[in-house]
Amino acid sequence: MLIRITILTSIALVLIGCSRKPEPEPITMKPVGGPYYQELTVVPDKVPLFEPENGNRLRWIYTNADQTIEITSNLGLFADSIYRDFNYHIYGSNFVYVEWYTAHDGTKFRLRDFSPKNGNITVDEDFGRYWKVIADGHGITCHRYQDRQKRDDPNPVVYSAEYLSGL
Repeated sequence: MLIRITILTSIALVLIGCSRKPEPEPITMKPVGGPYYQELTVVPDKVPLFEPENGNRLRWIYTNADQTIEITSNLGLFADSIYRDFNYHIYGSNFVYVEWYTAHDGTKFRLRDFSPKNGNITVDEDFGRYWKVIADGHGITCHRYQDRQKRDDPNPVVYSAEYLSGL
């Protein structure tokens, strides 16, 4: 008898959970500069007791009067030390950012530039090779390892603000 009650109770809980109407997904828009926004969509659990959490969606978007364009949903993960504290910066009307992606040999980073005129452009495909990155109003300065040591690069890779804003 106890087994029947347990089974019926379990079936009832599953049916109640499956018959719930989905709740609307709340969206939060946070301005990051100019026409650029960080958009967070909170995805509620379907059935909290029986299914894993769906997770939230975070993306960076460009908006103007005519359109909304997703720039990326893979921004960041690059600010892993005080020497690589850079995820995005706005140069002119362009949104310049570090994007992570999964390759066959692990997570990789690339420097990208989004412009309303040209869309996304990859500026540096192997941005993870730099141990130190300085991004400011003058541009982005990137220091490579020197003999496998974290030392300032005598000839760092420099992407000027003028160059980045013109892409």
